[in-house]
Amino acid sequence: MYAKVNGTALATDWRTAYFYCNEQQGTLLSIHNTFQNNLLADLQKNVTGYDAEFWLGAFLDANGSWAWTDDTPFDYQRFQSSANGDFATLDSRDRLWKKRTMMQNKNFFCTSSVLPMSTPSNLTTQPPQNCRDGWQYSPETGFQYLVLYDTRVSDAEAICQSQGGHLASIHSKAENDFIAGLCCENGCDNLSHDGDLGWYLVGGKLINGTVQWIDGSPSDYQQNSCYGYANGNWLRITNYDLNCNFTFCGRGSWSFEGYDWNIAPYTICKKK
Repeated sequence: MYAKVNGTALATDWRTAYFYCNEQQGTLLSIHNTFQNNLLADLQKNVTGYDAEFWLGAFLDANGSWAWTDDTPFDYQRFQSSANGDFATLDSRDRLWKKRTMMQNKNFFCTSSVLPMSTPSNLTTQPPQNCRDGWQYSPETGFQYLVLYDTRVSDAEAICQSQGGHLASIHSKAENDFIAGLCCENGCDNLSHDGDLGWYLVGGKLINGTVQWIDGSPSDYQQNSCYGYANGNWLRITNYDLNCNFTFCGRGSWSFEGYDWNIAPYTICKKK
């Protein structure tokens, strides 16, 4: 399926294309041989009437390796060596793959979840902010950490308790860095999996200028806040600003969330 709106080809950034295909119960294209590559390059021109680049489902994963969003093996590639970027297009003009940054606008195709041109090991799609699945152990702290998605701030501690832990407390730079790296940071990860500003909710509340931890552990570590804050606000961790740059306080910077009814894109639970 070629993505169109009111009959006009839909050109958008990679993340929007990814979620658009998901909403259609499909996925961005993966390519596994020269026949498929040439077929899709021809299809681009036949459908639109002109040669152009279009998004593929290829992205750099957390290990710095290329992967497909449909989880099929990355067993074929035609990258143009001089290109740069963490996401890929197929250029029907020369049939080569171009590395592009996420926020560039390109056309795209979606395939059905059956994926007739490839045989996936499974059909679990993963966004670019691929977070580590399940409890993750840190040998430096001796604790385990779990990433939850889309939890209301007021409900987060109860949900962590139901998982056998608490909202995470932070007691060193190493622990802060570990939490900040729980989700993939390839490309620009200032946005979360749902396209909103990405941040991690943890278990600190600002009380009279000091962060108090909901798990009762001591307040023995604190970073300066990058943004405004008020008494009683919840602690959150961010890595990038809205322009896709590191925040001026640096990776893993602290800020505060003042609305209990807000939805945290990522919530961090912690247990022994």
